[in-house]
Amino acid sequence: MTILATVVHNVVSTLTNHHENWGNHDMTTTVLIVELEIAPGRKGDFLALAREHRINVLNNEPGCQRFDLLSPQEGDDTVFLYEVYADQDALETHFNTRYVKEYLEDTNPMIANRKRILCTLVND
Repeated sequence: MTILATVVHNVVSTLTNHHENWGNHDMTTTVLIVELEIAPGRKGDFLALAREHRINVLNNEPGCQRFDLLSPQEGDDTVFLYEVYADQDALETHFNTRYVKEYLEDTNPMIANRKRILCTLVND
């Protein structure tokens, strides 16, 4: 298991795919880490759409402070998304946009498994 995968597995708790169950709405910085297992032969197609989606989010959501796509050095079909939002409300706004719904619809056939982990930034 890569270092990043180990960190992801040890951070907070694993959530379901239903963002409405993600808890309170305080003013703390919210981080979403998504581990994606991409269907064999679809990683290039997925990354092309994910890169477009990343730009869309960063250009249109002032509450999104960071959005990174990561490819582990081990694990050819795995992609991580690392997204930082000003707060829980900014994350909910993200999930309610038209382009997120379209991105999920377009990429779902390419994804063999998705694991979402919601975190609170605790640097300070």
